Amino acid sequence: YCSGKEPNNGCGSKCPAGTKPTFCPLPSTYCNGSEPDNGCGAKCQQGTKNNCPNPNTYCLGNEPDNGCGAKCSTGTKDCTPSTLQNLKVLTHTPSSLTWQWDRSAGAISYIVILYDNDLNLIDSRNIGDQLTWQANNLKANTRYLFYVRALNSFGFKQAFIWSADSIENPTGISCVKISTDEITVRVNGILNNLEIANSGIRFKEIVTNTIKNYNSVKQWILGGLTPNTNYTFTVQARNQDALNDGTPDYTVENWQTTCRTFFTPSAINLKYIAGDYCVAPLRPIFSWKFVDSDIGHTQSNYQVQISTNAGFTEIISDSGKILSNSQSYTPITPLPDYNQTYYWRVRVWDQFDVVSNYASGLSFDTPQHRYPEPLFDLSPQVPARNEETQFCTNNQGDCADKAKFKSIAKCYDNSNVLISCAKSKIEWVFQEQDPITNLWQAASLTYLKSTNATSTNPVLKFLNIGPKKVILKITDNLGSCSLEQLIKVIPLPKWKEISP
Repeated sequence: YCSGKEPNNGCGSKCPAGTKPTFCPLPSTYCNGSEPDNGCGAKCQQGTKNNCPNPNTYCLGNEPDNGCGAKCSTGTKDCTPSTLQNLKVLTHTPSSLTWQWDRSAGAISYIVILYDNDLNLIDSRNIGDQLTWQANNLKANTRYLFYVRALNSFGFKQAFIWSADSIENPTGISCVKISTDEITVRVNGILNNLEIANSGIRFKEIVTNTIKNYNSVKQWILGGLTPNTNYTFTVQARNQDALNDGTPDYTVENWQTTCRTFFTPSAINLKYIAGDYCVAPLRPIFSWKFVDSDIGHTQSNYQVQISTNAGFTEIISDSGKILSNSQSYTPITPLPDYNQTYYWRVRVWDQFDVVSNYASGLSFDTPQHRYPEPLFDLSPQVPARNEETQFCTNNQGDCADKAKFKSIAKCYDNSNVLISCAKSKIEWVFQEQDPITNLWQAASLTYLKSTNATSTNPVLKFLNIGPKKVILKITDNLGSCSLEQLIKVIPLPKWKEISP
């Protein structure tokens, strides 16, 4: 019975006097129909105040479990998952983005939510307990707002990030110029947005781990390389500041090419030929063979140098870089000195302008003096048949008239001083054409004044008219030179006696 001294019935009012406390609530019922839920998933217990804990708070006394797996105590407690950490963009492609984050304590699953730059919802889904998620079919160079929520039965914690996929997708990369120690790499395709702030291209060479950042430049020259070595290049398109943290963000490295530096070509089988010193004094012929281990490479240029010493500190002839696939060379200007030792070397280029090292040929010596010059003159200049004709190689005897006999043979001594050819070996050959076959054959002639085909200044008469071929060969202590000249033999003029 209530006498006004009974304890509070727990419903916020005393028992009416003279009555039993029949109006007190049963367990798990509301008091007077107006008390709130205790927040722990049950009604107020009988005989207790309605100060059971709210969902995420501690109780002030010894009340039942707060629903968070622990007894109530002074203070508060958060039953939702721990704060989500380290949300970041894992990979970029022109049409996809992959995000990653750390596991949250207490999380049962994760919800991902994706908006475009205009906050239009792109995707929203529960992905279970995965810690990465990839969105596909995105637009290039577009910023996206990404949320991820760590979820359990008491609520969630979430984090968000602005991120963007790559600028336009390059159509590929290629090596546009290669040498033995340098490669030029270029990004192909039109990339319209390279000028956007914090956007651009990054090149990376994998073998050397060399990285070069560019803005709108789409070409990179990498030097100091090793010949005949593969180098793999990747290109990343750089975005706007996708994380909004002042740091440029790059796509995944999915544009790649491998290029091999060239072999160095070389010149082998170097040969020296003295050349015809009778026609072109001191103009030797040099030859070599171009070789290159790169299949299909051919010679495009060459350079020949000639020196008076093996160290090539005094170069007396330099062809310069000559555009030619010829593998032989004759100096345009004759060498300056007789009785001189010379050294020569050559280098070659392939069609990609890769140059070889110099290859040196054997040294060679020029002759001690000039070779004979087999010049001659004759009188008369146009002889008639059976007419006595004087041939002269020097101005002696019947050939002493220097005004009449001007073209005289020249010979030289060991000091390269001009001397007479009288002591040299002289050989004359006279030929005429067969009237039927037109072939050249020995001419019909008669030597006069005890001269012959080895005389210095022979005298003779031709027995037939027509063209004659005169060949003079002179041999001295070094070698022989010949000269060929055509003359014409005419018939004697006819005459008749006339009255005075």
